[in-house]
Amino acid sequence: MARTETIERTLYSFEELDESAKETARDWFRGCIETEELTDYDDWQAIAAMLGIQFSTKAVRLMGGATRYDPQIYWTLNPDSAAFAGRYTYAKQAPKRIREYAPTDEKLHAIADELAKVQRRNFYRLAADCETGGRDGTTQKVQSFKIGSRDYNEYIDCDELESALTDFAHWIACHVSEQYEYLHSDDYVDESILCNGYEFDESGNIA
Repeated sequence: MARTETIERTLYSFEELDESAKETARDWFRGCIETEELTDYDDWQAIAAMLGIQFSTKAVRLMGGATRYDPQIYWTLNPDSAAFAGRYTYAKQAPKRIREYAPTDEKLHAIADELAKVQRRNFYRLAADCETGGRDGTTQKVQSFKIGSRDYNEYIDCDELESALTDFAHWIACHVSEQYEYLHSDDYVDESILCNGYEFDESGNIA
């Protein structure tokens, strides 16, 4: 006959752990944070539309065989390593709309102002195809642009437009970095563990 054994273990709440065990518990929780928690595609797409940017999309296969389409935005936790694919055209009242949507975000205000200034100087006829080489390991390849008139009868060199659009990619990467720091902070991790009522052994390993 098979023998049944009962093994008893003492479990601890997070507050009951010593500092070393708490750090083990924090490391476990941080490892559970998903990449998707760092992104806010709905917000980014709304802001991009106000600026005149339409992201290209990429298919993402989901468990169960379904597919969703995410904007082609590539980033690392280094704000200087970010890019997106899509198309930019002039958007009316972009500075006003951006300030109404994000009244305290001076970086976004500056991007919208620069795009408006460049378009005004070019009679509101500029458009740009925004391209990226995608990801090479964990390093994002350089953002590039093809800038021309709206109908692309001519191509134009416009460093100011390239700079403003690149600044928007960097703005996205900065927000990812800020979200990463917030989600990995001790304050957020400790509060999340306590709210979920997780229990651990005396070394801080999840029960």
